[in-house]
Amino acid sequence: MKNKHLRLRLVDDGCDVFAPREGKDWGYRYGPSIMQYGDGRIDAWFASPGGCGVEADWFTYRHSEDDGKTWTDEKVVTYPTPDSMDLFSVCDPAVIVIDGWYYLGYTSTIFVDGGGVCNNAFVARSRTPDGPWYKWTGSGWGEQRETIDD
Repeated sequence: MKNKHLRLRLVDDGCDVFAPREGKDWGYRYGPSIMQYGDGRIDAWFASPGGCGVEADWFTYRHSEDDGKTWTDEKVVTYPTPDSMDLFSVCDPAVIVIDGWYYLGYTSTIFVDGGGVCNNAFVARSRTPDGPWYKWTGSGWGEQRETIDD
């Protein structure tokens, strides 16, 4: 087999898909779930730093109308639910659309001090990509929460 090489050429500086939240000097986004439509629209969800003390991760959302050249401001769309199995975090977003519903699969660790092990799987749904998201409670779609982004 011959050696294979890859040459990467950047045509411009590009743009930042995210920046740290206002008042923060650090941040991260991981595990993106990205939907690219044939008309130039893109929806993207990310795991990002949480807040409210114990919450490790929240989900954020951004939208582009022009194949990713420009993006809407980031919006926090899904949070952990206090006193539930996802009380510590919402991680690893995976979004699909079925019959007009956006379904968001995600994980959360059940141990706050467990180092991110023993994950459970969860699902939420929404009629729009930026929510509101209704979590499956075990008996129906219902939990929804508003939180101040600190």
